[in-house]
Amino acid sequence: MHANLIQRSNYKQLINKMNNRERILLTIQDEVLKGGICVQDWTTFQLENAYISYCAGANLSCIIMCQAAIESFMRDDEQLSCRSFYDLIENCSYNLEMKKKLHQLRDYRNKWIHINEQDNEFIINEEELNNMALFSYRLALEVFHYYPFI
Repeated sequence: MHANLIQRSNYKQLINKMNNRERILLTIQDEVLKGGICVQDWTTFQLENAYISYCAGANLSCIIMCQAAIESFMRDDEQLSCRSFYDLIENCSYNLEMKKKLHQLRDYRNKWIHINEQDNEFIINEEELNNMALFSYRLALEVFHYYPFI
C-alpha cells in the first residue's frame, strides 16, 4: 500500500513537471507566432517531436529535433540543396542575426553529435541543456515565421 502512494506521488510530480514545461513552450509560441505559418508534414512531425521531447524532459532530443525541423524547413522554403547545415545557413536569405543564431544552434548540436573521442572530460550541464532546448524551440518558430504566411 505504501509503495502505491509513493508511485502515485511520483507520477503526480512528473505530470506537474511536464505541464509546467508545456506552459513554457506555449508561452514561447504566443511570443513568436503572430500570424500563420505553412510547413510540410515532415517538418511538423519533427517540431512535434521536439515539443514532446522537451515536455518529457529530454532536452537533447528537443535540440536535435529542432535542428532537424529547421533544416528540413530551410531546404524546402529556401529551395536549397546544400548538403550540410552550415552551407544551408550560409546560402539562405536570412539576415545576419538569424544566421548567427542558426550557427549557435549548429555549433551546440555538433558538440553532441560529433563527439571528439580524444576529449576525456565531458560534462553534462542540465541547466545549459534546458536553456539551449528553449533557445532551439524558439529559433525553430522564428525560422518558420521569418517570412510569415498571411
